Amino acid sequence: MTVEERIRGLYERFTHGEMEKAVELVDSDIVVVDAQDLPGSQTYRGRAAVAGALRELHEMFNGPTIDIQDLRVGPDRAVALLRVHGRGHSGGVPIDADIAHVFRVRDDSIVEMLVFLDHASALAEAGLQSE
Repeated sequence: MTVEERIRGLYERFTHGEMEKAVELVDSDIVVVDAQDLPGSQTYRGRAAVAGALRELHEMFNGPTIDIQDLRVGPDRAVALLRVHGRGHSGGVPIDADIAHVFRVRDDSIVEMLVFLDHASALAEAGLQSE
């Protein structure tokens, strides 16, 4: 399975609420780092911790959907520029936001995911420019 297939599968499984299946697509020692400007941002280590965080997020937004607007894959990193849609669980407030993930890759395995609340920051982290 290619890195691109893993990333696309991760989002698809997340959208369907299949967190345990989603984390099967990443390294067993995965590290996920929340956006630094996100209140209560955390770092999650290992598949179980990441699956738990994904489950919480999915429930918080009543099953959000993710549109991949751009996915760039290189030999040691990938960048996913995303649009997230959903509704807040405790009030139904609509969510429609740009976010981005920078993945670090080793031997075709996703070992780290950094979360960004905007596309430009993610592209800068990955050393890329907007198209």
